[in-house]
Amino acid sequence: MLVYFVRHGESEFNAQHLHQHPEVPLSELGRTQAGFLAQRLARVPLDVILASPYLRAKETALIINERLGKPIEYLDLLVELKRPSEIEGRLSRDPEVEAVKNLIIENYEKNDGAWRHSDEETFDEFRGRALELLRLLEGRAEKRVLAVSHGAFIKMTLAAALIGPAVAPRDFLQFYYGFKSSNTGVSVIERKENAWRVVTWNDLAHLDHLE
Repeated sequence: MLVYFVRHGESEFNAQHLHQHPEVPLSELGRTQAGFLAQRLARVPLDVILASPYLRAKETALIINERLGKPIEYLDLLVELKRPSEIEGRLSRDPEVEAVKNLIIENYEKNDGAWRHSDEETFDEFRGRALELLRLLEGRAEKRVLAVSHGAFIKMTLAAALIGPAVAPRDFLQFYYGFKSSNTGVSVIERKENAWRVVTWNDLAHLDHLE
């Protein structure tokens, strides 16, 4: 099985450097990015599209599917890491937002997967969701799957695929900061001989002619 993970196109909040919530739509550039990606994916014999139900991912999947015409399944497993509600819609560089994020990172560095600041998803919950997605994929019959998701969750899934259930918060930070995930970047993992391996990461060839 080959799984083509795609991060959604640029959202309106991406463009404004704001922390997102589920109902943020794509920007004009994001829709253009998704259209170019659709042209590229039309050459790939995909069997099904799985997508996060968050609006920016859903819109990306629908634009792609205008070209592909494949079945779409919306999976809650594919949604982005749930961050504290108090930072949604606020600038990433807001000092209060940075203080919250730094506190979360400090506890990740302590490998405390159960720690929670307020109403966000804990690391243990986040990891569990990625592992559940991998189990679901392993049980499917399709040969080529497109999964439209979000940057942090794609990185968590990569970490879980390569390290397995033992992946720790500190491990995830290495993946989070060490692997770039761009809007409509294509990352492919393969399931073969009962193991996952990375085929490509954050491929943006379809955007070469965009400034």
